[in-house]
Amino acid sequence: MLVTGVARQLGGRFVRRIQRDPEVDRVIAVDAVPPAHHLGGADFIQADIRQSTIARVLAETGADTVVHMDVTGTALGGGSRATVKETNVIGTMQLLGACQKSPTVQRLVVKSSTNVYGSAPRDPAVFTETMPPKSLPSGGFAKDAVEVEGYVRGFARRRPDVAVCVLRFANILGPTADTPLASYFALPVLPTVFGYDPRLQFVHEDDVIEVLRIASHEPRRGTLNSGTFNIAGDGVLLLSQCSRRLGRPIVPLLLPAVTWAGSLVRTLGMTDFSPEQIRLLTHGRVVATDQMRETLGFTPKYTTAETFADFARGQGPGLLPPEALVGPSTGSPRWPRRAAGTSRRRAPTEERSNDGGRQGHSVRRRPVPRGTAQRPSRRRSAGSRRGAVGEPAPVREVQPLPTRAVVQDDVSVTGEEQPPAGPRHDGGLERRLASGLAFLRRRLTGDYEIDDFGYDEELTDQVLMSLLRPVYEKYFRVEVKGIENIPAEGGALIVANHSGTLPLDGLMMQVAVHDNHPADRHLRLLAADLVFVLPVVNELARKLGHTLACAEDAERLLGQGELVGVMPEGFKGIGKPFSERYKLQRFGRGGFVSTALRQGAPIIPCSIVGAEEIYPMIGNSKTLARVLGFPYFPLTPTFPWLGPLGAIPLPTKWTIQFGEPIPTEGYPPEAAEDPMLMFNLTDQVREQIQHTLYKLLVQRRSVFF
Repeated sequence: MLVTGVARQLGGRFVRRIQRDPEVDRVIAVDAVPPAHHLGGADFIQADIRQSTIARVLAETGADTVVHMDVTGTALGGGSRATVKETNVIGTMQLLGACQKSPTVQRLVVKSSTNVYGSAPRDPAVFTETMPPKSLPSGGFAKDAVEVEGYVRGFARRRPDVAVCVLRFANILGPTADTPLASYFALPVLPTVFGYDPRLQFVHEDDVIEVLRIASHEPRRGTLNSGTFNIAGDGVLLLSQCSRRLGRPIVPLLLPAVTWAGSLVRTLGMTDFSPEQIRLLTHGRVVATDQMRETLGFTPKYTTAETFADFARGQGPGLLPPEALVGPSTGSPRWPRRAAGTSRRRAPTEERSNDGGRQGHSVRRRPVPRGTAQRPSRRRSAGSRRGAVGEPAPVREVQPLPTRAVVQDDVSVTGEEQPPAGPRHDGGLERRLASGLAFLRRRLTGDYEIDDFGYDEELTDQVLMSLLRPVYEKYFRVEVKGIENIPAEGGALIVANHSGTLPLDGLMMQVAVHDNHPADRHLRLLAADLVFVLPVVNELARKLGHTLACAEDAERLLGQGELVGVMPEGFKGIGKPFSERYKLQRFGRGGFVSTALRQGAPIIPCSIVGAEEIYPMIGNSKTLARVLGFPYFPLTPTFPWLGPLGAIPLPTKWTIQFGEPIPTEGYPPEAAEDPMLMFNLTDQVREQIQHTLYKLLVQRRSVFF
């Protein structure tokens, strides 16, 4: 076995580990400089893979397996970026040329990186091995990795007899990791991009060694170790979580300032803060590892969180250690850990029936075991609220006033024992206080979970929904109909009309499902790419469970059994003039139908009345829109004439009705590629939503009441 890049710490560890395998007779370690660490019993040959001497080395040694680890983003010692690029690109070309001429080579393993996917706001939330990057990297190590993989694919076509395995590693961390991200986290203060909280994945250096060992041997039974595989630990961490777990304070900077700060720290030699790393720390990157488990047969020992914890233990306390912020751990309740592949949905605590009319929902609570905390229900329709026009006010049962008992020696005149005098021992307030403090502790220490899409269920339930609920209940007084049409479990696609100038209709629909569905389901909305470009907005959208409106993300969510919402009108619907209110725009090319057909998920039409009038759009300043990079710039009777006050929506009365599901599981697999079927189903959904809109408008008494 011939291994390149052994002068680096990771290459040296792999050489020492692979020698212990009985299948390996001899290890030839190759690098341009002698390693500073021990290589065990390996034969070291000093050779520069950028030169043709590597062909002679390969021919003389007769190696049957080549592990190419000399593909990296940082220079060894005081080398320049040009030297790194030559080693990555020219060195790989020379090595592949030598392998092509060698009749003994049977297996090639190449260490690559998930940097090939890039980092951009228009990227899907999760990359698979077959997804091309939305925009090719323009420079740096990411571009090197793309070129290296291109050369490897060419070699595989020319030598089909050689088993080729490309391993795309996520960010490598560990106690002894020497990577750009490890150097960044070692800074006493972490510069970040204002308004962005990227999702990060890590792989432990021990897992890197193990998966390289598996890929360099013959495949085990039932596995295949040739092809391209993403390698990463389970789970995702936000950059803010990493900083809190490290105890490193962050300094949010505007993007130009971050670029300047990166140049400064790179000049001072503190870390290689390259432009591609800035993009990673702005938009993040997450990859799917299904093929790693199912095809390669490798399961990492460390999750992303465990990898980062092992790395953090070797860094020492930061300026703001978690213990100093919240004190030593006292066994406070933690956010429950979730096994991989399981749903985050809570078990239902209520059974509900819905008559579909203005009377709203009748609630029948299940008995709750003693000692179990029950969340108070907030699920009320506008029709069940006191003071609804044309409906009787709710009758409250009048309880008799308590009479004062005369107590003698702790015994009342009725002979019943009285509780001891003193403060009342009611644990409700204490439990709420303890729960709030535990929530605050988890936030300060970063000890909470998000999913691969960035969805923070705990923050959504306890904070974000609580902020949206008064707007939903008191301001817009949303009435919900047909909630029973949403299935209690399994994937489903809710398709709704889009209106209102600002996308408040999507948020209100999300609250409607969250607060009214008996199974406490969460709606995962597909949002336009503009949402993930804007600072702060992108961060909140991710934590609310929104993701990019693309087929890859939608199919992945539906495949996980999630409830997905889409508004196919897009900017054409939300930005249409007030004169065209409640007239549905074109539903695109029916991509949502194709997604539902592939996953066999039912399509649920949804009609929203009331959103059109919150910002009556009487004009569109296209010049301002072009300058600001927006699809439109609305002119309403109040905005921009009244300044910030003009941004307050009008308090219209809303109705959200979910229609009967349109099943898709009966269609054959090839139906998703049938344009006529997609057109017919798209037209059916659109017509059903439009018909329901007209029906609700006829039933509506007033825009505001």
